[in-house]
Amino acid sequence: MSDEASGSPLGSTVNTEYFLLAPDVLLGVPYTNSLDDEVSAQANTAFQLGYASSIGKPCGIVILADRLASQDASARRIYAEQMDPARILGTALIVNSPLARAIGSFFLGLTRPRVKLKMVSSIDDALAWIDGLRAERNGGHDT
Repeated sequence: MSDEASGSPLGSTVNTEYFLLAPDVLLGVPYTNSLDDEVSAQANTAFQLGYASSIGKPCGIVILADRLASQDASARRIYAEQMDPARILGTALIVNSPLARAIGSFFLGLTRPRVKLKMVSSIDDALAWIDGLRAERNGGHDT
């Protein structure tokens, strides 16, 4: 699977389009060179948590972080504090550019997110990691 928009279109926020990779996995594709600030983080958090609530089980989130131009401190705080581990399995940031890796590293270094967060290099790596989180949550059974 390519790291561009894949899966079924699901909706969008002020800076991100969402696609469904699996019934419980969202792919967030930020608009090219978009900024992630308090407004966009609130919208993205609400979208992700709302989708998980609508299907009645925890979701994995995959974000194509290479498309972001920047993320400010208020966005990092919102993601770290407002993501609900009861509704989100974890967030995989796909990072291949130096800027995306810096944004991801900065987020991990400065915040203590409530949900697991991992930097990966592809959608396939992200899905494998989320499969592991799902199995871990289900007592070792991937359901």
